[in-house]
Amino acid sequence: MQPEQGLLVLGHLLAGNRVRVGSLEVDWHQYSESLPLNFTSALLSELLSERESRANAPIKTERSNGVLTELNQAAPGKRKKLLIEYLRERAMRVLALESTQPIDLKQPLSDLGLDSLMAVELRSVLSTDLGRSLPSTLVFDYPTLAALAGYLAEQVFEWEPAAIAEPANKVGEDLHSILDRIEALSDEDVERMYSQEEE
Repeated sequence: MQPEQGLLVLGHLLAGNRVRVGSLEVDWHQYSESLPLNFTSALLSELLSERESRANAPIKTERSNGVLTELNQAAPGKRKKLLIEYLRERAMRVLALESTQPIDLKQPLSDLGLDSLMAVELRSVLSTDLGRSLPSTLVFDYPTLAALAGYLAEQVFEWEPAAIAEPANKVGEDLHSILDRIEALSDEDVERMYSQEEE
């Protein structure tokens, strides 16, 4: 367990009141496949059924299967917005939150209740959906949706800067450049523009 992950788990455990606790990063499905066929365990069955119910929970937008196709076919300027929407959907699903609940893109997911097991699950889901091997500490290293999107766009997909520019920033820059040009106009320029419009 990486230090960042350990600290997050420790904080979660200290918030509770249990006397004896163990924290393990386990792929329960893989573990169950290594057991004898006639082996039964109520705890293991519960863990597997909880994992399967999360994995099979419907996504209202039904975009996950084609997310790579959608991202690749999108205009470069729209890719990051689509990526953030996808990440938000996946995070909401893992956190079992209502899809209508707003999330600040710069708010740590741990503030919304993400624990170490959920972080591992989210990383696993993203890795499967995107067809990429992602680091086990992904959600701890990039704890917000904005940070996650930035990492995936720059380090995983290696999109060009133009493909990951925030639309809002572009609009802001356009407005600033327009205002600068207006302020730089002389009285003669303004009169000439008005006279052209009247004609």
